[in-house]
Amino acid sequence: MARSFSLSSVLKKTFSNSSSADEKNVIVLPAVETLFPLYHHGLSLFDSDQINISLGYPLHRTPVYAFLNNLMEVILSMDGERVYVPDYLAFVLHPYTKNIYHKGNAETTRVMFHTIEEELTLSRGRAFLTLTEIENNAELLKKIAERIPRMKDVSPRKTFVTS
Repeated sequence: MARSFSLSSVLKKTFSNSSSADEKNVIVLPAVETLFPLYHHGLSLFDSDQINISLGYPLHRTPVYAFLNNLMEVILSMDGERVYVPDYLAFVLHPYTKNIYHKGNAETTRVMFHTIEEELTLSRGRAFLTLTEIENNAELLKKIAERIPRMKDVSPRKTFVTS
């Protein structure tokens, strides 16, 4: 709390005219717990419409973190050359993986990965598979090939929601 009062006195000296503060001025908080003391004691000289407070987003909740975490889970759960199917599916179904562009659009890769998901989910008896087994699965390749031609008229700019 003492820091908020110290900050308040610094802000009063720096912005004697409260209208001189603009979007180029920022206060970075080291912890979320400091928000309310700062707001109530440090920013009291500003009108509430003159300030914009934002808090950092936790890294562990970002898509990049989830992508890298899923990749590491696949690697750590491997048994030799074999991947653990649930971790493999979590990785290939992550939006960064399943939406890889192929010939200008991501529909092909989404169809491919969701077909892989269906096939591997049906064969729950196998917890570990090699990537070669997945790639050389004739039934899987046939299903993917059957589904992709239906999408030839899809424009690269069209967006489809696939969950």
